[in-house]
Amino acid sequence: MGRRSAFEYYGKMNMGKKLIVLADVVFVALLLLLPVIWLLDPLKIFVGPVHLTVHCNWKPWVALVAIAVLGGVLRARAGAQRADIRGVWEIPWLKKCVMSLVMMILFFGCIEGVLTMVGFETYVPPIIFADGNNTQDGGSAGAIPDPDLLWAFRPGVRFHGVQINSMGFREREVDPEKTPGTVRVICMGDSCTAQGDPGYAGYLHNIFSYAAPDERPWEAFNMAVYGYSALQGLRLFQRSVPQLQPDIVTIYFGWNDHWRHERTDRARMGWRMGRVTGPLIEKLKTKRIFMFLLWALKPKEVKEREQAGTGYRVPEREYEQVLTEFVEEVHAAGALPILITAPRRGLSPSAVESGHALTVDDAEQAHDRYIEITRRVGATRQVPVLDLAAEFAGPEYDSYFKDDGIHFQDDGLKEIAQSLHALITNLTASNALTPQPPLK
Repeated sequence: MGRRSAFEYYGKMNMGKKLIVLADVVFVALLLLLPVIWLLDPLKIFVGPVHLTVHCNWKPWVALVAIAVLGGVLRARAGAQRADIRGVWEIPWLKKCVMSLVMMILFFGCIEGVLTMVGFETYVPPIIFADGNNTQDGGSAGAIPDPDLLWAFRPGVRFHGVQINSMGFREREVDPEKTPGTVRVICMGDSCTAQGDPGYAGYLHNIFSYAAPDERPWEAFNMAVYGYSALQGLRLFQRSVPQLQPDIVTIYFGWNDHWRHERTDRARMGWRMGRVTGPLIEKLKTKRIFMFLLWALKPKEVKEREQAGTGYRVPEREYEQVLTEFVEEVHAAGALPILITAPRRGLSPSAVESGHALTVDDAEQAHDRYIEITRRVGATRQVPVLDLAAEFAGPEYDSYFKDDGIHFQDDGLKEIAQSLHALITNLTASNALTPQPPLK
C-alpha cells in the first residue's frame, strides 16, 4: 500500500478508529525514539521555526505511558465494535516487533538504571576521529591537551625562555619543506633533548655549518617535548615527521617511560576511530552499560588501566615494543634511526617527592633496565646506538649534569652534539647513510 492509498484508507476510517491508529503511530514512533534520546541526550529536533530539545529523563517515559493509556481508553470506548477497530500495532507481526522492542528497552534501561544507582564507572580513553582536528582547548600557558599525544607545546608562546615555533617545538623556525639535496637530522625525545638554548640539536646544527659530514648541506633541529615517553614520541613521529622527509632521526627516551602513574600512557591516549564509528563511540562512552561491557570484556586498554597506582607509564615490555616499532617507522620513512641511551647521575629526592618513583634506588634501577632495553633493541634491529650512558659513565663527566642527575648543563649539551656529529660522520663515511627517495 503506497503512501497516497494509506492516507486515503485512513481518511475513510471513522473518528474512533482514526484516533486509535494515531495513538498507536505516536506510541511506536516515541518507542523508536527512546534509544535515540538515550544515546544523544539531549535530542534536538528542528522543524522550521520549531526547536525542540528532549532530555533522557522521566518525561519521555511518562509520555509513552500516557499515550499507551490513551490508546487503551480509546479501545475501551469502542466497546462492541473493537473487532472492527484495529490499531496499527495490533497487526500480528507488528505487535511482535513492538513487544520485542519494549522488552529490549526495559531490559537495557533497567541495567543502565542499576549501574547508575550503584555509581559504576570505568575509564574510557578519549576518541580520536580519523579525519578531524582533535586538539582540545585549554591547557597551561605552554602546553595544550591533545588526545592523541596527551599534550603538546602551544605554538607561539615562550616555554622555559625559548619561543615555541610554528610547528609546535622548542626550536628555531624551520621550513617544513626540505630544500632538495639537504640532509635533514631530526632529534626526538623528552626534556633532555628539548632543554637548552640551544639544545644539543641546535649545537649539532651549528657544527654542520662548518664541519658537514660530506659535501651536501646539512641541518638539524629538535622535535622533542618535555615529559614525553617513547610512546608519545612514536605517535608524534607517525603524525608529523614522515612528511618532513628526514634522513636521520635520533631517538632519546627512557626517563618518563618508567615514571609511575595511575594509568599507562597507552590507556590514557585516545582510541582512533573512523568518522562514522568515532562519533558513535564518543556518545556511548558516557553510558554506564557501555562502560560495563568494556570492563567485562577487558580490552587491552582497560587491562592496562587496572595497573593503577603501581605501573610505569610505559611498562618495560611495551617500551621494547615501542622502540622496535619506532625504528621500523623511521626506516619506512626512508630515514636512518639512531637510538640514544639516557645517562644519569645519582637522582635527587625530587623524583620521589613528585610521585614519579617510590624510592631513589627504585628509580635508578628501573632506569638502568630501560637503558639495557634500548641497547638490546639497537643490537636486535641492527641500528646505530649512541651509548651516552656508557660514554658519560666516568666521574670526569659529573659536571655535565644538573643537580637532578637527569638533565644537562650547557657543556653536556655541547658534548652530546659533538658525539652525535662524530657518529654521523663515521656513518656517512662508511656509506651507512645513503640518499633516500622522497615519500610519495
